[in-house]
Amino acid sequence: MKPIEKMETALIASWSRQFRLLDLFCCAGGAGVGYSTAGFEVVGIDIRPQPNYPFPFIQTDALSLDPKFIGTFDAVHASPPCQSYSDLAKRNGNADEWPRLIESVREMLIRAAVSWVI
Repeated sequence: MKPIEKMETALIASWSRQFRLLDLFCCAGGAGVGYSTAGFEVVGIDIRPQPNYPFPFIQTDALSLDPKFIGTFDAVHASPPCQSYSDLAKRNGNADEWPRLIESVREMLIRAAVSWVI
């Protein structure tokens, strides 16, 4: 088999499996349902229990995940709390009441070397 034929065979084989998506800060699973409908196999991560999450779920701190574990997925969707970035919280003077996680989540995903969206 020629090298190009081996590449084509591997590419076609990869199309026959579901892509795996890691849903960080998943909450009840709204985004995960959308990804599942689009054909992804979804696994959720949240620091709080999510008893109604409709897919496999791991309760843990997303920021403590090993980049090697993250790298076992094809893509990552992350929805960290963003209230501290809002104009309303800044106007109300209470933006410091929420964590600022976007920067640290972005750094973690870059280290994991996977496709991601925040």
